[in-house]
Amino acid sequence: MHIRRAPLALLVALGLLLGACAPVTATQPPTVAADVNGEAIPVSAVTEQYEALVDLPELAQEIEAQEGLREQVEAVLVSLLIQRELFHQGAEELGVEVDEDDVEQRIVAQAGTDDPDGLREAFAMQGITPEFARLQAEIQLYQERAGEELAGQGELTDAELETAYEQLYTATPSARHILLDTEEEAEEVLERLAAGEDFGELAVEVSTDPSAEQNEGELGPITAEQFDPEFAEAVFEAEDGEIVGPVETQFGYHVIERLAPPALAEVEDEVRAAAEADRDDLAIETWVSGLLDDGEVEVNPRFGTWRAEVGQVEPTSPLDRPSPLER
Repeated sequence: MHIRRAPLALLVALGLLLGACAPVTATQPPTVAADVNGEAIPVSAVTEQYEALVDLPELAQEIEAQEGLREQVEAVLVSLLIQRELFHQGAEELGVEVDEDDVEQRIVAQAGTDDPDGLREAFAMQGITPEFARLQAEIQLYQERAGEELAGQGELTDAELETAYEQLYTATPSARHILLDTEEEAEEVLERLAAGEDFGELAVEVSTDPSAEQNEGELGPITAEQFDPEFAEAVFEAEDGEIVGPVETQFGYHVIERLAPPALAEVEDEVRAAAEADRDDLAIETWVSGLLDDGEVEVNPRFGTWRAEVGQVEPTSPLDRPSPLER
């Protein structure tokens, strides 16, 4: 998602990048931009956001220079307004509220100032406006408040706890290593380990890895993508608790210990917290998906077509989809 800076900030803010489209023209401006479960979003709400955005010189220049960009920007704005209305309705069903003070605190924190001129200047540096930031903040807060309401409902099952443990500790092996310049030095370290010396203490003493002094050679989970193939292969082929080496990579010679995962009982608090966080994330994702899938949304063809599966409006020609909203 890397194109020109000003529209990028706007489009990425929603998490979508709409493709180029032909210019849209309307013979008679409608009064309704979209209908969301019977609640109308007026064109004036889109216009207010759009006119604030085109006060940003860079975005105004982009819109003038790039055919179809205005329609893309308007489609993003309508998408956000639809999402805000859907989440507002869903939050009401949960008994959740987002008040103006919450929104104000969020945008002031984002801008780093509560001065109106300072707000506009700070957001302009991000390629957006305070109006746009406010719309974003409302959407985020509705999701957060709903998430808080949905969180922690019911006790975790043993299966959920075991799944979280496997994801954290057994799905990917962890290891620690001692890095040496020569194979002979690595062999000496292996002999010292065999004689009973402590791996971590040896890593601090002799490893050429600068981080060993702080972490005693521990590297955390090992993945093939992040480590040299020779190193990763040695870890994956080793048994838990096994020390292997010397393993030569571009960095030198490694003595590696594949770490045995801790017993679930030893890390149950951490695993339980992770499992609850995953469950809470799933709850909010399910809530959002349900609102998008079940919502009855009709978009004026001036702005495009609603795609519920991704929660966005895709610009189309108004001739493609006649609508009773155009009046």
